[in-house]
Amino acid sequence: MSRSKIKPRPDNLSATQKAWIKIARHFDARARSLTAEFEASRLPDNSAELGRVREVFLARFLREYLPSSIDLLGGHIISSTGLQSPQHEIILYRSDAPRILVGDRALTYAPGVVAIVEVKSNLEKDDYREFLEARRRTIEVFGSEAHPAFLFAFDGPPAPRLNQWGQEWWTRKKLSESEWRELYRPQALCILPHVGWIADRNVLRKGKDSFICKESPGAGLFLFAMALSACVMDALDRKVDWLDDYIRGTLDGVLAAAKTTVGAQTRKPTVKRRSEE
Repeated sequence: MSRSKIKPRPDNLSATQKAWIKIARHFDARARSLTAEFEASRLPDNSAELGRVREVFLARFLREYLPSSIDLLGGHIISSTGLQSPQHEIILYRSDAPRILVGDRALTYAPGVVAIVEVKSNLEKDDYREFLEARRRTIEVFGSEAHPAFLFAFDGPPAPRLNQWGQEWWTRKKLSESEWRELYRPQALCILPHVGWIADRNVLRKGKDSFICKESPGAGLFLFAMALSACVMDALDRKVDWLDDYIRGTLDGVLAAAKTTVGAQTRKPTVKRRSEE
């Protein structure tokens, strides 16, 4: 792709704008690195191990942005009544909480769980349906103990198709749209090449709409990392009133920088309110 003819002049940028541009470029680079690692892992005939490999790639990325008091485990969650969840690919778990390790998987206890992250190579309709069905079963088993669920894919469809798949699912299950948004929809979602979104109740608590970022893999990855970070702060009881403003300010700055540093893209990244979809 040809580079954009419009390039920011450093002497016209404030120190704050330059800082946002550095962050935006950092996440663009991390998105390219994740994609390259994943593509390289597909070259050998190791389809049986590909699922585990993709979890390792994402967990290694997330480790950079999460506090040491959070462990990243794979396995099952046990409820207060002794029921067991389906297997989860990445469980964000308090490091001071007990667990039972079985090989490279763990049995974890609901009070120590912060969030779960499901990872897909190429998100297709059946995969999305599987995620939602697993979420439904989790809510049935855990009730108020159900934890925020995040979804990450190295490839997949654009946002409109995801919205269509979601609507088909909750309509077939005879759920209301509010139930879909509050209980079943991913708390945050990142499809690396196409889209990232975060729910308003996760990060943008003072806003009424969700944010969708398109055509900027780095910005979508940033949204995902920020949503997880906010979730962790809540779980660790370290969330303070000013944090929302800081995250919102960082989000606005990075997305603005993503537009400015369009670089090799032929189209500028766009950010839309979900209500505009």
